[in-house]
Amino acid sequence: MKIQGRLPAGDRDGLTALEPAVTKNRSPLVAIVILDPKRIDEDVDTGHREAVMRIRSVEALLPDDLDAALRLLRRAYEHRTGAVTLPIDLEDELRDVFTNINFETGEVSDDDEAASE
Repeated sequence: MKIQGRLPAGDRDGLTALEPAVTKNRSPLVAIVILDPKRIDEDVDTGHREAVMRIRSVEALLPDDLDAALRLLRRAYEHRTGAVTLPIDLEDELRDVFTNINFETGEVSDDDEAASE
């Protein structure tokens, strides 16, 4: 598979406006990209077909969304490679349970106060 090397035009390009920040800070971006096939090339001798994908839309993620996006990325990778994963809602529940444990007493609270104590 190949990806056509240009960003979409207009309001579907959520990256170009961030270029000054990237060139100044040299920081990576995490983005969501929507791709679709532009064309499919076929070698008539071998029958091998290769998709050439185009970027339909791309948006950089907000800092507050990075944790969720990285979890989704990890889960997709694990699914593709055959690794076992927890359902995302169970993963969220487990994280919440551990957040609400008072590690001095071992008590679990229904509110966020236990995590800050």
